[in-house]
Amino acid sequence: PQDAGTQLGIGNSYAGLLQWPEAVAAYDKAIALKARYLDAWLNKAYALKQLKRSHEVLVCLEQVLAINPQHSLALSNIGQILYAEKKYGPAVAALMKSWAIPGADASVLGHLVRARAECCDWVVARVLNASKAVAAAGRMRARAVTTLPAPAYVRPEQQHTRVKVGYFSSDLHSNHPVYQALAGVFALHDPAAFDVHIYKLPHDRIHALPDRLVALGFKTFDLGGMTQVDALQEVRSHGLDIAIDLNGFTMFAQTELFKARIAPVQINFLGFPGTMGGAGHDYVIADQHIIPEASFADYDEKIVWMPHSFFPVDNARPTAGDPMTRAAHGLPDSGFVFCSFCSHDRISQATFGSWMNILKAVPDSVLWLKSGEEDTMDNLRKAAKAKGIAPARLMFAAKTKRNEDHLARLAFANLALDSQPYNAHMTALDAITAGVPLLTYSGETFAGRVAGSLLQAADMPDLLCPSRSQFEKRAIALAKSPDQLAALRAKLVAARDTAPLFDTQGYARALEKAFLHMAARARRGEAPAHFAVNELSGDAMSGHAGA
Repeated sequence: PQDAGTQLGIGNSYAGLLQWPEAVAAYDKAIALKARYLDAWLNKAYALKQLKRSHEVLVCLEQVLAINPQHSLALSNIGQILYAEKKYGPAVAALMKSWAIPGADASVLGHLVRARAECCDWVVARVLNASKAVAAAGRMRARAVTTLPAPAYVRPEQQHTRVKVGYFSSDLHSNHPVYQALAGVFALHDPAAFDVHIYKLPHDRIHALPDRLVALGFKTFDLGGMTQVDALQEVRSHGLDIAIDLNGFTMFAQTELFKARIAPVQINFLGFPGTMGGAGHDYVIADQHIIPEASFADYDEKIVWMPHSFFPVDNARPTAGDPMTRAAHGLPDSGFVFCSFCSHDRISQATFGSWMNILKAVPDSVLWLKSGEEDTMDNLRKAAKAKGIAPARLMFAAKTKRNEDHLARLAFANLALDSQPYNAHMTALDAITAGVPLLTYSGETFAGRVAGSLLQAADMPDLLCPSRSQFEKRAIALAKSPDQLAALRAKLVAARDTAPLFDTQGYARALEKAFLHMAARARRGEAPAHFAVNELSGDAMSGHAGA
């Protein structure tokens, strides 16, 4: 009991069983016996990371660096934690130190590029076939997902008449785009046909479910504080027909559950714009624009084409906030206002170059962007100056407390400009909802085609340009054609009542039709297959329980 190495071995054994609290306790015993025990500090950090206790992870990693200042892995993990906390400048510094150490893992470079992108400190990387590259990355990540030490999945005997659907997410809180998009669908689920379960995934912050979601009376389960094996057993005991992964490969994902299998049908939906690469997902919800047939081979899931856009829209979302005045938002009293409220890591060097070309051709204009760290905003101002644009023409908008206040202030923008290779997603919907024309062009991947999907479903296909050069020309032309721009704004306002994008009821029925078809195939023992929802017949749902 007084041997630090033995306690380390006990901790490692618990870690091998994915019993993380017990592992942490054993590592603590090892550290108590040997304060500068590098392996114990490092392994404790990893165990705490699995428990989503990021601040304690940081303490452990700092202890590792006190023992060995040249520990590349510790520096890399510190950089990743700082990145998650949106401290992008310090994250870059830690990752740069990690990458400079001989023998640094190749993954450090990926984290460094991402952190530098958030600072708009651009690193140029060329990918010859983006779609193939994204597919390869998804498959690599899927292979790295932990295989849980648990029995193989056995489909339970179905005794229920309604289809049991489970939504899994760490993001079902009022300020997150995933909930904002899905809120209307949740409210419209048919209780006669679907038994809806909500699973809260572990998160390092406490987020209550929104009152509107709680009021629906769905069965709700919090998987926080449970080991992954216990969570797996708990979920399997519920006998789900369909499990919906709303996280994908995002920060608080529990991909291990899907890889071990928790339902006969498992769906990749909304939270991650790409393939899950064989991590146990049978289908991905998409549409014909997002994933054209030529790209099917780049997905390990079978493709489900929704009738219009894959993106759900809550037509009851509050939009009437306080717009105040132009001056209150730091905007000039006159002149043309271009805007983009995308995350800073989506502002590629090429995208920013296009925006500067547009500003140069429209002298009386400004570009309204999301505020960020001072380093990020300074880098953008410097980049503008290098392109011959006065830094003062970049305006930065502070974060609003309520989403409806942001939607209200968007009315001061004349034209929204999209980004590539990662499109605007929820920010595109914000612009369309606020009646601000959004100009885009499509990329090669799921993430680069979302804005085009939204515009087509909003009956605004003319705002989808065929190329970056045409995107620039069209933006300049619209800025100089106030009548044409006014007509587009009027059409967008009318679309709120007429376009398929805002038909939440229609979307919910189409999604349910897709769910019923998937469940029916599984009950008949048929393998997943590509399908388009608008091509399903009534016979396609004949496997529905009770039918």
